[in-house]
Amino acid sequence: MSILKIVTPALLLASAAPAALLAQEAEAPKNFGAQVSVMAKEQKDAETKGIGAEVSAMAKQRNADRAAARGDDADDNDDDAATTTNTADATATAEVKAEASDKSAKALAAEVAANKGANRSIKDHTGPVADLVAARSAAAEARGNSSTARETAALARQNAADARASASNARAQARAIRDTVAAARPGKGG
Repeated sequence: MSILKIVTPALLLASAAPAALLAQEAEAPKNFGAQVSVMAKEQKDAETKGIGAEVSAMAKQRNADRAAARGDDADDNDDDAATTTNTADATATAEVKAEASDKSAKALAAEVAANKGANRSIKDHTGPVADLVAARSAAAEARGNSSTARETAALARQNAADARASASNARAQARAIRDTVAAARPGKGG
């Protein structure tokens, strides 16, 4: 009977564990991603598809709750910015219209005609435009020349390294010849 007393509490604990796990799984997930995941899994078995509207509504509610918790009033800020922008646009439009109405069509046509020369110099690459093009071309040429100079300097360094290596080889050959001559002398070597 003592074995039953020991086994009985163990069985009770073992049978209670799955019930506790089931109770934990039955609780609704707390974070947004987990809630969407549960909804998607439930949708797999459903005949109707589409949880987008529900997810969107949940996200809007979550964002509204967060804004309320922070004390933000996003609507007021947006209205103020929109009002300021609309006022600035209306003022700028009114100024342009007032300026245009102050000048006659003849005066405006004269301004356009006077600017045709400047526009033509842009099109024909003369005047300040030509100066700018020449300056840019000179800068590009200078970059090309400096690139060529760098390549020439690199080649000169390589040639100098090759000359040093050749001199080193010549010294090594001269030592070898001296050693051969010294070994060939009578009384020296073998």
